[in-house]
Amino acid sequence: MNTKKRLLEIDVLRGVAAISVVLFHYTTRYSQKFGHSNDLLIYFPEGYHGVELFFIISGFVIFMSLDKIKSGSEFIIGRFSRLYPAYWTCLILTYAIVNITGLPNYTVSWDVAIINLSMFQVFFNVRNVDGVYWTLAIELCFYIIMFILYQTRLLKYIDQLSIIWLILMALTIILEKQSNIFIESRIGLLFFLKSESIIFANLFIIGIMFYKQYKKGFSIKEHCIITACILIYKLQHSWLETLLIIFFTILLHLIIHNKMNFIIQKPLVFMGTISYSLYLIHQNVGYVIINTCYKFGINPNISICITLTISILLAAIITFKIEKPMMLFIKEQYKDVTTKMS
Repeated sequence: MNTKKRLLEIDVLRGVAAISVVLFHYTTRYSQKFGHSNDLLIYFPEGYHGVELFFIISGFVIFMSLDKIKSGSEFIIGRFSRLYPAYWTCLILTYAIVNITGLPNYTVSWDVAIINLSMFQVFFNVRNVDGVYWTLAIELCFYIIMFILYQTRLLKYIDQLSIIWLILMALTIILEKQSNIFIESRIGLLFFLKSESIIFANLFIIGIMFYKQYKKGFSIKEHCIITACILIYKLQHSWLETLLIIFFTILLHLIIHNKMNFIIQKPLVFMGTISYSLYLIHQNVGYVIINTCYKFGINPNISICITLTISILLAAIITFKIEKPMMLFIKEQYKDVTTKMS
């Protein structure tokens, strides 16, 4: 059994994933939406796969959280305190900045913003205030499933449930390809809430299997499940993209066996610490900053550097002044309430 308290390497991976997504949006996606000038030196379309790394990490981290809690309510409070204070802050800032500047095609009405405060807007078919929020719906589905399994004491059967889950995913993908139409399946709660979510459930399972090995040691069965997850990913993607997922799994394998300690560097750990707020605040606000830089005739490469710097600064302020203090405050209030009730 591994007794290491915290895997800082996981934080580093989270930071790398966040920066990858940011660079994807500031180079490739911005060019698609608004058009960069020919002076731009780099494009980073591969940065999109940072989202997939996020999902793998989420599987690992949530299963680790469930392994440490004493009750379902503790899990809910933990997730709420982690997600909502930073999310509300970034949402309000994004809504205000985008609507004040009038970013083309990105402004939303106040009632849409109000519904977005719930983080459940996708369930009501309501537009996201910021496009990056689409992943939150996938994360929430995963949390709900894990919470149900925890409450029903079925987490001990996670290997068997994962196998069933993967079989259903594979069948759905195969049927989709054979019929040449998209099957919008809603089997149980298996992440089939949105069309794109079908291709991500296996990534969470990869993270879960790695946490189990981190905690209990090598398991052939869990390695076979990870292999099945990768093969299912291949059903929907190219071999080049699949190789990237394989690379992610290799990194996790090395991390849980203490072979990646060299990546624990303060700047990288810092990026991992602010990664959630950075992910939430960077896109639409970043587009506003880049647009403004263009209006002043600033070179696009310098514009991206300026925008990245401002986004990191905003994310750091939100993380250390709002996210972490509020997380601590909410957890302390919960502890006080439970202590008085006991």
